[in-house]
Amino acid sequence: GVQFTLRLPVFWAAMVGIGLQAASGGFPVPIERGITILGQGAIPLALLTLGIQLARTPLVFGRHELLGAGLRLVVSPLLAYGLASGLGLQGLDRQVVVLQAAMPVAVNSLIWVTELGGDRTRVARTIVLSTFLSLFTLPVVLWLSSQ
Repeated sequence: GVQFTLRLPVFWAAMVGIGLQAASGGFPVPIERGITILGQGAIPLALLTLGIQLARTPLVFGRHELLGAGLRLVVSPLLAYGLASGLGLQGLDRQVVVLQAAMPVAVNSLIWVTELGGDRTRVARTIVLSTFLSLFTLPVVLWLSSQ
């Protein structure tokens, strides 16, 4: 609930960021550079975390992983297409929305599930499966969304 959310560091980081943006302030240049350098390490760190988890995980895909990958690669772009069309988006704008929705499960999902106490093994498998299957689904989604 609310108490849980208030204990999340990412919540407070977002609040500070929104506050600084609203105040048109920001950090002094040296601090800003330090934050930028730290931020640039986020993706490599997430990939390293995925690699560590995969090293401990047998790649056996079950119905949960298939369901997760299917929802992300098939259902999500269909919903995005309907929503984008309903909002009046057309052409390239709609295609970008649909393609973003058709991307495989994000690596940062593993970071969140690790932080919040979920099934890291299942999430790691779903990331791998959806990434592999996206080699086949993304070209189809791209073609269909361009029609």
